[in-house]
Amino acid sequence: MITAITTLEEFNKTGFSLPILAMDVGFSSESKSCGVATVTHNRTAIESCKLRFAEAITHIIKFAESHSSFVLVLEAPLSSTFNEKGNPVERGHFEKVPKDKLWYCQAGASMSLAALHILRQLDANNSIQSKQVHLIEGFVVGDASGDHAEVAKKLLRSCLDVKEEEWLIPTGAKSISVLNLLGHTSEGCPVILRPQSV
Repeated sequence: MITAITTLEEFNKTGFSLPILAMDVGFSSESKSCGVATVTHNRTAIESCKLRFAEAITHIIKFAESHSSFVLVLEAPLSSTFNEKGNPVERGHFEKVPKDKLWYCQAGASMSLAALHILRQLDANNSIQSKQVHLIEGFVVGDASGDHAEVAKKLLRSCLDVKEEEWLIPTGAKSISVLNLLGHTSEGCPVILRPQSV
């Protein structure tokens, strides 16, 4: 079952001690556009690699087969926000600074679609259905977002070295979780982890 971690407090209570898989989501037909980094209970070694989209999904499934519960950080928009008129708006000031990286246009929209496909395939996988997957959104912008494996490691390190200012809650008149779009009943949107040292 996939559920959202919606606050830093919830992560500290539920997810901090769990194995973690962080993925810089890419959506390419040929290139290794996804970066994946993992750490298990022992917290001694971070493993990372670059994979094609389908390979990355297989990697998540294999990771899940070894763990009954784990944290999944996807660097892609996992929520959407709308104003009172129903038009898409930024989920907070963080999408505007240092440059626009809005969830609803350009790369944000395609990565959100990629995340939907990843989560749909995980939902449909029998070995995942008996697991507890705790979902967090990663948000990396700027020059540091170029090397996919490094982005995944940066997100994972931010989970291990928690700084309160890096954890953000989407804002807007109406917020919708990606899990709602998959038919899940969700109590809120996944919390957004934005590493400061990018």
